[in-house]
Amino acid sequence: MEKKKKGGCMKWGAIIVGILIVIGIISAVAGGGDDTSSTSSDSNTSSEAGAEQGANEGAEAEEKTEFQIGETYTGGKGLEVTLNSFQATSSSFGTPLTCGQVTYTNNTDEQVSFSGAWDWKAQNPAGVITDPTFSGSDDLSSGELAPGGTITGSICFDGTEPGEYRVTDSPTLSFSSDTATWVAIL
Repeated sequence: MEKKKKGGCMKWGAIIVGILIVIGIISAVAGGGDDTSSTSSDSNTSSEAGAEQGANEGAEAEEKTEFQIGETYTGGKGLEVTLNSFQATSSSFGTPLTCGQVTYTNNTDEQVSFSGAWDWKAQNPAGVITDPTFSGSDDLSSGELAPGGTITGSICFDGTEPGEYRVTDSPTLSFSSDTATWVAIL
């Protein structure tokens, strides 16, 4: 008769608990936190007016996230992103597409990664939001840019409906909130 191993179930239970703890720690770190505290204190009207003025100035200085074609967005890591053009075309297979030409420029002193088509989405005039599709030529790739490096490529989406498109770059593999939207009319 074979001897039955003991403790195998407990070993797997400990591994699962350990994995859950690691995921919880990563979520807490990645999610950040609200460092502001809520305290109440008596203050005079002049300090309230000053706080209100400071809030208004902060709103004006808030980073721009909506752009026209040809305008450049600089993300938190210093990577400049420009949607140079956006037009109706067709793939090398004859499928109707809308394609944009994107340029990434690294004006920092450090190497910066980019995820190409993974980071982009487009909302068509009907309100449908889609991921990029393969066009067969000059598709934007993923990689890293050395300081001063530049890359240009295409991001394409199915369909060529006339109207307003909202093309959004939102890095998926980043913990930052760098999101920019370009408005294009076909």
